[in-house]
Amino acid sequence: MAAVAGAGAAAMAAAGAAAAVPAAGAAAAVPAAGAVVVPFALTPAQASGGNILNMTDAGDRKIYNKAVSKLSEEPFECVPEGLFQFLRDLEERAQEYGWDDPNTGVLMIPTDPANPFVLTNLLTNYGEVSMGAINAFERTYIDRECRAAQDTRMLYACIMNSLSKEAKTKVHIWRMQYTVQGGHKSGNLLLKIVIRESHLDTNATTSVLRLKLDRNNTLFHT
Repeated sequence: MAAVAGAGAAAMAAAGAAAAVPAAGAAAAVPAAGAVVVPFALTPAQASGGNILNMTDAGDRKIYNKAVSKLSEEPFECVPEGLFQFLRDLEERAQEYGWDDPNTGVLMIPTDPANPFVLTNLLTNYGEVSMGAINAFERTYIDRECRAAQDTRMLYACIMNSLSKEAKTKVHIWRMQYTVQGGHKSGNLLLKIVIRESHLDTNATTSVLRLKLDRNNTLFHT
């Protein structure tokens, strides 16, 4: 399902305003003079407000390290049977770190260049988003100093840390497809490849892997 950027923010603001209205007869809470107003957030990562993480700061490094940690003790084998649980675990991580925020989340991809503000959640609607659309989106920010560049890198590391050795072998042969300008690794492109390799017949993957092994053997014996 596509989401129009800005609509989610308006709805959330309206809901927040409604929640802030006290029940009939109840006295409204008044902050004490000089009290510090703390911005509400469901998780510490969300409290950063989309600001660039300072990797020299201990608190920001904790956010990064937790974000890239493996999703489960049982690594994903990149097979159809485990795909549903893998995506649900990744969805939980995405919600915790704001990667799927309707307005600013790195997983929200514009699928139509003519309508760049109409966004689709790659995690829940991966069949509607092409590799080309993801690649074009990644190139708009991945080599810049911005939080989105950090987020797609964290997404990449999180996925890689959650794969088994066999699953990594499946996706590593397609590494050029998830590597964007300047050698940057894209979490979004890696996610699309992991889903593709988990869904599809792996004959193409096996053929490519066999070709690479044959080339390596040829180089070894020459």
